[in-house]
Amino acid sequence: MIEAAKRTDVPVVMVSQCPRGAVDLAAYEGGSAAARAGAIGAGDMTTEATLTKLMVALGRVPEGESKADAARRAFSEAWAGEISL
Repeated sequence: MIEAAKRTDVPVVMVSQCPRGAVDLAAYEGGSAAARAGAIGAGDMTTEATLTKLMVALGRVPEGESKADAARRAFSEAWAGEISL
C-alpha cells in the first residue's frame, strides 16, 4: 500500500498511537520495510500536530515538486518545536 501511494505521489506519514511514544522506523523490521517503501516517520509528534503539519506542507508545495518530497523535507525539520530531532 505504501509503495502504491509513493507511485502516485501521496505521502504516507507514520505516527505513534502512544501518548508519549515516538516513531522510529529503524527500530524494527516492520518500520524498516515501511521506510524502504517510502513512509515518513513523524517522530514524537502527536497525531494532531502531524496532520496539521502535513496539511501545511502540502499546501506549500511549489509547482513541479513532488508532494512526497515536500512532506519528507517538512518532517525532517522542526518549524515550531513540534518535533524532537
